[in-house]
Amino acid sequence: MLDIIFAELIIAAIITFFVGKKIASIIAGFISILPLFALIDWANNFGFKTISFGIERQMNISVAGITLHPGITPLSWFFALMILPLFPLIMLYSYSFFKENDGFYPFMLFAFASTFGILLSR
Repeated sequence: MLDIIFAELIIAAIITFFVGKKIASIIAGFISILPLFALIDWANNFGFKTISFGIERQMNISVAGITLHPGITPLSWFFALMILPLFPLIMLYSYSFFKENDGFYPFMLFAFASTFGILLSR
């Protein structure tokens, strides 16, 4: 399921590049909320009682014969708790700031996926 969240971020970034501002902002706002479900689910692993969505704590990615093992640790979960809720707020605020979809939403979603990946690096 963690790999699905990454795929949704990348696909949404590509889609928002080709649609209008209103649709791009709706897609970006909705997609930016999805990693927060992983954050809530991982709280169960670190001593908090929350809803469980069944999102794994680590995954394996094989690219060109190299296998990466991104996953969450207590320290990265703490930093994710501080950083990830900012992105939906940025998406919400940016709607009134930009007059047209000039590439803000796709690049912001790519930045979000990058930040999420950095937080999962072990």
